[in-house]
Amino acid sequence: MMDNREGSRGQRKKLIEDGNYGGSDSEAHKAAVVGDTAGDSFRDTAGPAFNTLIKVVNMMAILFSVLIIHSDLFKEQRRIWNILNQESSPPNSHLIF
Repeated sequence: MMDNREGSRGQRKKLIEDGNYGGSDSEAHKAAVVGDTAGDSFRDTAGPAFNTLIKVVNMMAILFSVLIIHSDLFKEQRRIWNILNQESSPPNSHLIF
């Protein structure tokens, strides 16, 4: 979110420099320069930190999902699944190619 805000601040500054809202000598341009300067620090620090956080959270979710699936929480569902698969498959189905 902070990464995208900084991009919009830079685009607003360029829009003002192109002659909109009074051009480069206006108060709007001074405010846009301040906003762009503040936004650069967000982009440089928060952006990479959020990307790393997202990757770590995704990796933890993948690792813990395996543990949860193989835990006793789904023991009954696995038992039912095995019973249903045994009933629906024909005898010696593992020999058919």
